[in-house]
Amino acid sequence: ITETNNIHRYCRRTLNTRAEAVRLRLDRFWGNVDTARLYTFVVR
Repeated sequence: ITETNNIHRYCRRTLNTRAEAVRLRLDRFWGNVDTARLYTFVVR
């Protein structure tokens, strides 16, 4: 039972880290989009 619990915990941890990486990438992407929007607004 503890073995499966460890496996589940490990899977959850890897999923969390993967989701965290995706979220950071999305944050960076949207930050770039906001910067581009601000840039075009200033240029106009």
